[in-house]
Amino acid sequence: MESQVLKKLLIFGTMNVAAFMFSQTTAVDTISSKSRTIDEIVITGNSNPKASMKTSTSISTLKSADIINSAPRTTAEIFRTIPGIRAESSGGEGNSNITVRGVPVSAGGSRYLLIQEDGLPVMQFGDIAFGTQDQFTRFDSFVSRVEALRGGSASVFASNSPAGIINFITKTGEKEGGSITQQVGLNYKNFRTDIDYGTPLGKDFYIGVGGFYRSGDGPRKTGYTSNNGGQFRISLLKKLENGSIRIYGKYLDDRTAAYMPMPVSVSGSDSNPDYNSLSNYNILTGALQSSNLKMMLLLAETGRY
Repeated sequence: MESQVLKKLLIFGTMNVAAFMFSQTTAVDTISSKSRTIDEIVITGNSNPKASMKTSTSISTLKSADIINSAPRTTAEIFRTIPGIRAESSGGEGNSNITVRGVPVSAGGSRYLLIQEDGLPVMQFGDIAFGTQDQFTRFDSFVSRVEALRGGSASVFASNSPAGIINFITKTGEKEGGSITQQVGLNYKNFRTDIDYGTPLGKDFYIGVGGFYRSGDGPRKTGYTSNNGGQFRISLLKKLENGSIRIYGKYLDDRTAAYMPMPVSVSGSDSNPDYNSLSNYNILTGALQSSNLKMMLLLAETGRY
């Protein structure tokens, strides 16, 4: 009983400290962010990069700080912050339903919307038998900003994207310095560390590195370390007199639990149903995964196990 009270006091105290810190900088951040957004150059879905104020397309830009403040649990939950984007991230880190306002989800995934990284498509199709784009995309502190284009010229500058484009733009190392971010789950097992660093290597030559590593069982109790892995990225940029050359690489090896529809007990009548958890299963925290299913016997080509 005492440990529960102490835990609640610690959480309450942390929230008060965070509220005090944000209250000291809210006015300054609001004014500066508006001025930057108007003059910011957008490159997604345009033949000629131009300021947000001068483009006729419906485009939104999210800075890295804005995304962190929204506290997304998965990459798809970042899209909820973007106006006009509908993201159903009920499946965990991947297998989410993503679409633009006015366009149907249509059998899941993101069939009419394309996800890009630095202008390159993650996949050419949005839903390939549960192989959705967001399963191959992870947000970390190496992302500089996210640009989202809704409709407009999206279908011209990308394939299978009549609804829009979401573009993750990474850091190049031109801004020297970096950061380290640590995330810890309060009521579930989750440990994640994000790092990024950039520095010049010579005249007009820059390098940037970053990524993340995590371990835990996610927001639902699976009974084992179901979320385990990470991502590493590196960027080499050489600025020329009339342009630039950039070499970019990404290594992603992240295993996460995929949450499918959960069983629930329904009683009562059609007009007044009563929903409850099944015996030995909590609908709010339970998962269909089990440590007993980690190793499975499969039939090989030779006909043997």
